[in-house]
Amino acid sequence: MSARAAAFAGLRVVLVAAFNPRYHRSGRALARALTELGCEVRPCEERLRGLNAVLRRPLATRLGALLRRARADLVLVFKGTKLEPADVAELKERFGARWVNWFPDDPHELGVSLALGPAYDYLFTHDSSSLERHRRAGTRAAYLAFGCDPAYHRPLDGGARWRAPLVFVGSRDRARERVVQELAGLGLVAWGPGWPNGPAYGDDFVRVLSGATVGLNIHQHFGEGATQPATVAARTCGSSSSLRSGRPSCRMRGVTSSAISRRIARSCCTGARPSYASGRGGCWRMMQHAARSPPPRGGARCGSTRGDTGWKSC
Repeated sequence: MSARAAAFAGLRVVLVAAFNPRYHRSGRALARALTELGCEVRPCEERLRGLNAVLRRPLATRLGALLRRARADLVLVFKGTKLEPADVAELKERFGARWVNWFPDDPHELGVSLALGPAYDYLFTHDSSSLERHRRAGTRAAYLAFGCDPAYHRPLDGGARWRAPLVFVGSRDRARERVVQELAGLGLVAWGPGWPNGPAYGDDFVRVLSGATVGLNIHQHFGEGATQPATVAARTCGSSSSLRSGRPSCRMRGVTSSAISRRIARSCCTGARPSYASGRGGCWRMMQHAARSPPPRGGARCGSTRGDTGWKSC
């Protein structure tokens, strides 16, 4: 076990996310990376599936049952729009632990994240321009860049069908449609919901980016400070260059899902101010950052502390 993994060995993490093998795969990538850090990870599916859908058991009920069976040191919620702030407050009061939200859709859903953030001990956003708004709303907010999953985001040659000089992958909207129309003469091929080619999920998503000479990221919000997942994926799937809003995007080199998870783990257990996630150490720094943060507000019980020999209950 590496020194970084040993630092978080035995940390009990409940991860709330969509564990979808077809679409983006963020939940599975985070679970795997946290496990590689030595954390004991229990997934909580945010979507209603199977018997839970039949019984109409909401996320807060299912999460409460999971925490009742075994206490957690950290509850990490990826986006969390299906978990009301009042539910977070109640679950924190009942079960303790540190609660962290990693919100991936700032700034175009900033109103949503501003409403969710104050309920958590920490909120991480990939949009640095949103930080001050979050802090004014009473949220302990910090920057966390997107990362890649090396097991998934890798060069994958799909043949001639997937090759194009310029590729964009993302949902269709008015702002993006204007850009795509202006660049049509350069051979731009667009994939995603609403485009004629339709969405590209799973390995098709990787093939699209691997087959592109240039991967283009057209922001939903044309502001500074935010990098979207496709920018990272394009660089790790083999596109020779990745552009965002018409400029080279070199900020995200080498950031992996393991790096993201290290930063989350560090954030939730120790408290140094987080730096930009770069290289494989980004996630580790985040985990230490949250861990050193002040005790949870509102009198919530602490789930555990870090002792000389490992994690133990308070």
